[in-house]
Amino acid sequence: MCGRFTLANPAAAFNAMPWLIDVPKSHPRYNIAPGQGALIICDHSGPMVRLAHWGFTRKRGGATADLLINARSEKVLETPSFSESFRQRRCVIPADGFYEWRKTANASIPHLFQLTSGAPFCLAGLYDRFGDELKFVILTTSANALVKPVHARMPVLLPVSEAMAYISAPPEALETRRFFQPFASEQMQSHRVNTLVNRVENDTVACIQPYCPPPKAQGDLFL
Repeated sequence: MCGRFTLANPAAAFNAMPWLIDVPKSHPRYNIAPGQGALIICDHSGPMVRLAHWGFTRKRGGATADLLINARSEKVLETPSFSESFRQRRCVIPADGFYEWRKTANASIPHLFQLTSGAPFCLAGLYDRFGDELKFVILTTSANALVKPVHARMPVLLPVSEAMAYISAPPEALETRRFFQPFASEQMQSHRVNTLVNRVENDTVACIQPYCPPPKAQGDLFL
């Protein structure tokens, strides 16, 4: 799955996409979480940037229940909650990192994944309108060799150059499926980060910095 992502350098992301229309001013985001607002790119007579909130709301018996934040790319056309959006309302979400958590017997340890080049990329997504709000979900695929030791799934990553091809490709066309392959692990890097990222209210550069274990107490030096 994908439960958090970053856009720490929005200027670099949008400078890499000069074909965009009406790019709003934005500030660095280090811990974008479900339910929060983020910028998406969709196609309304041209590639446009819009603010949307992360997660589709699914109703059960007339009451709002689950917040759906991910859609499995392998089953997106067969899943009622997502199939219409996949056919008509695909989007990409600019990003430059995403988090996954490795579960141990005692804790869940967060890791940040980025491109080795440091370049921005796009997350493949879907969007829809719920009342007056635009909302989006992120497509996932099986984990590559780098992500797999941490989590079995990862978001569908697209190079910036493939963003509009994904948005505009015919949904039933075979070429759409090529976008869903796990991103090449040799082009990615990761490092453990502090559990600071576990709290959604934390959105500072400290979230993306490598984890540093606390220094041992003086007495531990002689153990």
